[in-house]
Amino acid sequence: MKEKQLNEATKNFEDVAKEVREMEDEMKYAKSDYKDKQGQFLLAEKKMRAITSEISTLREAMEKDNSRAHREWAAARALWQNKIDGVENQVKELLEHCKTETTHLQNLQNTLEVKMSDKRNQDVEERAMRKQLNDLERELKGLQCQKGGQLTVYGHWVPQLLNKIQTAFARGLFVKKPVGPMGAYIKVRDNKWAHVAERVLGKRITGFCVDNQADEKVLRNLMKEIRFDQQAKPIVIVARFRDQVLDVSKFEAFSPDYPSLWSIFDISDSVVANTVVDQMQAESILLIPTSQEAGNLLKDRTQVPRNCKCAYTLNLDQYYPDPNYRVYGGRGSHRAKFLQVSVQDRMREVNRSKEECTERLNSFFQHNQEAQRVIKNLQEEITASNKKSQQYKRKMDTLRMTLGDLQNQETPPLPNIAQLEEDVRQQEESLTVAKANMEKIREESNGTKVKYSELSGFLIAARQREKKSYKEVQTCKRVLDQANANSAELQIKTHKKRKAQLIKEEKNHEKAVAETTEVLDAALKIAENLNIGPRIETQKNIKELERQYNCLQTRLNKERASSGDPVTIAEKYMTTKHRFRQVSEDLNKHVSLMKKLKESLQMRESKYWRLNKWLAVIIKYFFKEHLSLRKLDGSIYVNFDQNTLNIHVEKLGPKKESPVKDMNNKKTRKKAHHQDLIMMSGGERSFATVAFINALWHAIVSPVHILDEFDVFMDVIARNRAMKMMISAAKPDTQYIFLTPLSLDTNKFSSCSFFRDLQWSVSPKPTQTLRSGEVL
Repeated sequence: MKEKQLNEATKNFEDVAKEVREMEDEMKYAKSDYKDKQGQFLLAEKKMRAITSEISTLREAMEKDNSRAHREWAAARALWQNKIDGVENQVKELLEHCKTETTHLQNLQNTLEVKMSDKRNQDVEERAMRKQLNDLERELKGLQCQKGGQLTVYGHWVPQLLNKIQTAFARGLFVKKPVGPMGAYIKVRDNKWAHVAERVLGKRITGFCVDNQADEKVLRNLMKEIRFDQQAKPIVIVARFRDQVLDVSKFEAFSPDYPSLWSIFDISDSVVANTVVDQMQAESILLIPTSQEAGNLLKDRTQVPRNCKCAYTLNLDQYYPDPNYRVYGGRGSHRAKFLQVSVQDRMREVNRSKEECTERLNSFFQHNQEAQRVIKNLQEEITASNKKSQQYKRKMDTLRMTLGDLQNQETPPLPNIAQLEEDVRQQEESLTVAKANMEKIREESNGTKVKYSELSGFLIAARQREKKSYKEVQTCKRVLDQANANSAELQIKTHKKRKAQLIKEEKNHEKAVAETTEVLDAALKIAENLNIGPRIETQKNIKELERQYNCLQTRLNKERASSGDPVTIAEKYMTTKHRFRQVSEDLNKHVSLMKKLKESLQMRESKYWRLNKWLAVIIKYFFKEHLSLRKLDGSIYVNFDQNTLNIHVEKLGPKKESPVKDMNNKKTRKKAHHQDLIMMSGGERSFATVAFINALWHAIVSPVHILDEFDVFMDVIARNRAMKMMISAAKPDTQYIFLTPLSLDTNKFSSCSFFRDLQWSVSPKPTQTLRSGEVL
């Protein structure tokens, strides 16, 4: 009971003490706030006194103002401002003049540049016209001086070259006498198509035909001895001479309304006629007068005439029939320059062209004189404009210097009374605001002071309550001490009873110890079976061990509740460990296998790249070997990284030997005269294609090889060489099938089987006929 009273008194004392501490904190905060308010009040009062002093100073300045001095300053200021305004107006006026003059100068310069550009263009045209006039005069002089008759139309050098050819043939330098120029043997039955025939023949109209390579070499050596001046050298066409003209009736384009180009030709020499057939395929070219007729006929494949591969109009428009329908515009109709043109006609044409050139040159001269006069006037105007602009700039610099001097002469203004009055008014407003702020701070300070006084009274009352509670606690302690002294005897009796109970409990504990020992022995046996380990000796006392044992038992129970029995866990651990070892061994085996597979893959890739490179070498070698049969040289560049293949073919000059026999002779390569693939004929291009396909066949293993229409653009010699090359390169275990629309000499290929006039029909298209084919 006494202890309860003591506890209550102690708790009451602690509550009162806590309340006193809270009161003291509030007192400190109130005191600090009061000091802040006092400081703010003093600052506001100081600011108000400063504003009052400023107002007094401004009023004194207003009283000291002198109206006479102000009027004198205003008059001087007005005179100074008038001078400034006058100079600024002059500067603005000069700026306008300068801007106008600059614009005028830029316009003159732009006009001068345009005129100069026009003059340069006229000079270029005049030089080109003078060059054309010189060429015409040279050509006219050649026509007048030469006595070659009709052949002079093809060039002033023709009679001289023909004489040299006749002399060389008489000396036995030619196997067969060259034929040319080709245009001299060609006549056109309808003169309106003569310019179209010249367009198709092209440079071949002045060319020469030879029978073999040796004759070609001799003819080119003769051409080196002739001076061609500005005219181009004639081309030389190598083709075997035949006495009989080829029969093209089966392949000639047929139309009841329009003739073919071959049908209007009247060729007096069989060599020229065969060259026209082989080189230009004149039999497959149709002549249609107008573009409208050509478009209506050739844009629909059902209306395209048989064997028609191309068509020309009188305006030189070129049409290709459907299914590859396309049109190329021409340059318009004009008179023929070579075919069926006499020397007198050519001279009249040259004289007419010369007169036109002379008239245009006179016109150019007049325009040039006028342009020079205009350019001279423009240059004079530009010079005058530059001078005027410089004068304006010098005047503007002088005026700007004068304006700067006037601005430096400005007198400082007198004090402005209106401004002073405005300042006084603003200061009075600030004074009113400062007074209101000071009164507000004073009221807040008084409120803080009252709050501080109230808190002081509350703190005094709380401290009195604390003192009273302390006295009550001391009284309760004295009463408790007296009660403890009286209870000593009672405790002795209690201890005796407690002793008898302890003896009884000791017997019970001994019995419990025996039972625990038995349980411990059983646990030790289990521990021995679990291979926990030998007994660990320790110097810890029984209580500490018992406490540690209880902690471990509690942890063991938690682990059992969460994870399960330790024996079961140990068995699972052993099983998992054994499985882990097996999985590790399998994983090592798989890693070793992956390593071997990776090495095998790398080895296979390296062998694959070596195989590709070897195939590329084989293709390059056979491609060069096959091209050497036609005195061609070529190379193949294979890029396996980018999957690209580039082919380069060039025609060797007369000094070049076979590339197979002398592939590494660099000096010979440098001296050789090469001819690009673009400069080669259609037969040579086709032969290069066949050589490439045959080279591929050497590297590709296949039981059957088929090649279709490989010799369409070849002449007879190239066709025979290509066939011999493919037959010599044939493998015994492979079947070769070649399809060709042309006729072949079967006596030269006795080891081949031929099937002629094969026919098949594909519905709904009309029947197609394969004229000639062969199976090897």
